[in-house]
Amino acid sequence: MTLAIYFAKRFLFHFVLVTCAITAIAVAVNLLDTFANLDNNSSRLFHALRTTSLNTPAFISLVMPMTTLLAGMSFALSLARRSEFVITRAAGQSIMLSLAAPTVVSFIIGIFSIIFFDPLAGRFERLAVASDADISSSVQVRPTGYWVRQSNGDGHQIIKALNVEDKGERLSRVTVLDYNAEGQISRRLFSKTAFLRNEQLILTAGKEWIGLDAPIAAPQKAVEFNFRRLPTIVTPSQFLNGFARPEEHSPITIGRTISELETAGFSALPYRSHFTQQLAKPFLLVVMLFLGAAFVLQSARFQRLEIAVLSALILGFSLHFLQNFTKTLGSSGEIPLWVAAWCPILAAAGGIATFFLYYEEG
Repeated sequence: MTLAIYFAKRFLFHFVLVTCAITAIAVAVNLLDTFANLDNNSSRLFHALRTTSLNTPAFISLVMPMTTLLAGMSFALSLARRSEFVITRAAGQSIMLSLAAPTVVSFIIGIFSIIFFDPLAGRFERLAVASDADISSSVQVRPTGYWVRQSNGDGHQIIKALNVEDKGERLSRVTVLDYNAEGQISRRLFSKTAFLRNEQLILTAGKEWIGLDAPIAAPQKAVEFNFRRLPTIVTPSQFLNGFARPEEHSPITIGRTISELETAGFSALPYRSHFTQQLAKPFLLVVMLFLGAAFVLQSARFQRLEIAVLSALILGFSLHFLQNFTKTLGSSGEIPLWVAAWCPILAAAGGIATFFLYYEEG
């Protein structure tokens, strides 16, 4: 137990060390790239620093599998340099058992990443984009207006606003169109001013046309109203910016967004793909750990560390590229989502297991 805790602490130390090194490199590169396009204005300099700090967590999340690979290699090299692995094997403990504690640590890191760090990084990245187009309490205007769609029971409902104020809570020149199950417009409402609060769209001083799906000969008169409440699942943030990106969700919260998208009639395939990839990420980190550590630990016995390090890097980059490639195919619907998320991991795990059996048992 003491040896397992020691190995776990050593791997966690190397993971933090590699993460800090990659973060420093990413921040330096982003700052140099941003400063090259700035003048000497101090406010723009502060904006560059803020944008770089907001974009860095997303980059760390993206390269976390490679960070785990490098941390596993660094951890294994430290054991080989101090002959700790030789002593461990002499005590009768196999490489699989030696890596059990670091495996648990990498899996916990993966769980922490998908639940807390990745959604936070996605939100920071969105704030960086929003800082370029200041979304504050000022009036936001688009030539085509702001459009959202939601279900209204029998059909669907489209809400359009020409202008948006107060971070999406106050809408101007709002048009609401209700469609029946056959896709025909059954009702139309118009209001010069509306408010989006507490899951309600509050229309003021507007007009309503009903029975629009009736025969053409039927009279259709506008009915004026002073106040009208319509239930809605759309939040002010969604009305202003649309639904949050898949990267901003954790496995706990993404299910509700998928349900809302499907209820509104939109495709939730990118969100389902991201959810599947999130579930596979802790296992991907474990595979990366074994890929980096196993090659180095086994090759240390035969003094072939250079070849082992190069082989682990090539295989790790290949697995990371294949995982991203299959994720793209899954998000576009070309292959099933479980194939995109799990096949590269299972193939790599099978290869590493074969490697272990060959050296440990053969």
